[in-house]
Amino acid sequence: MKKDEGIIKNLVSLLPVFLMILFTLVILQIQVHQASSVFIEDALVASNLASAVINVEEYGISHQLQISDPKEACNLFKRALQANLSLNDQWVSQNSSLIFGLVTLDEYSIYEVRGNDIVQYTFPNGRPENMYTTEHKGGVGNVEAADGTRIESTSVYSKISFQVKFFNRVIDVYKQKCVDIVEN
Repeated sequence: MKKDEGIIKNLVSLLPVFLMILFTLVILQIQVHQASSVFIEDALVASNLASAVINVEEYGISHQLQISDPKEACNLFKRALQANLSLNDQWVSQNSSLIFGLVTLDEYSIYEVRGNDIVQYTFPNGRPENMYTTEHKGGVGNVEAADGTRIESTSVYSKISFQVKFFNRVIDVYKQKCVDIVEN
């Protein structure tokens, strides 16, 4: 009987150590996902800015920032995002600890300010062939991107979705960001 009591005491005394190790692993996993979230958002911002190729001649004439070719800007964004997130040609992440599997470009939009008006070029699913244009008369300061950013100067918005693994569970995640190309 005393031998069984000794084993139980040893197991009970190891319980706090086991709980401390488990708690540390949970905290580390959360920290890794927070760092990954910041990295992915930074990659999205960098890709948005990379796509904002300004028409220099128009800027010289009217002092307004206009994107030279919206369709080419969308293609440039996609190439930059692939490079920034280490995606292969099928848009699958090569770093499964960061992103698990396929990355989907849900939307890419350019908000071009012209005086007090906004011309919005929207690319559903990031497809240049599906581009449509919306004009917002007097829209400066009144129009918001899908992430809630108020458009006050020429800006680029994008939204991606992907999956991450968190304790062997696959979770659907999306990131969206609107970047004001004057302020950033």
